[in-house]
Amino acid sequence: MRVSDISKRLDVTSPTVTQMINSLIESGHVTRTTDSKDRRMTEIQLTEKGDQIAKKAMDRYYSLFAGMIDHLGKEQSQQLASLLDQVYQYLNSAKDKEEEEE
Repeated sequence: MRVSDISKRLDVTSPTVTQMINSLIESGHVTRTTDSKDRRMTEIQLTEKGDQIAKKAMDRYYSLFAGMIDHLGKEQSQQLASLLDQVYQYLNSAKDKEEEEE
């Protein structure tokens, strides 16, 4: 994935993504390697330290999500999922309209 792809996905500028990656490299969470065939291409990869933190974050996310479902119950969880899907669809269509107008 290119920096520009990440910046689009996160809806931030490419320089912001580059700064974020540099910070993650300095803290030992990721490594950056250059493609030997195309020096313009770089690969960003989690280190063991970064992988441990990512796994911990995902475990925490799943735990919180499961707790929320237990708290709401099946019916309200389904309603919430439906409403969030509608919000997501609306926001995507609004963003697409804005991009068309630019």
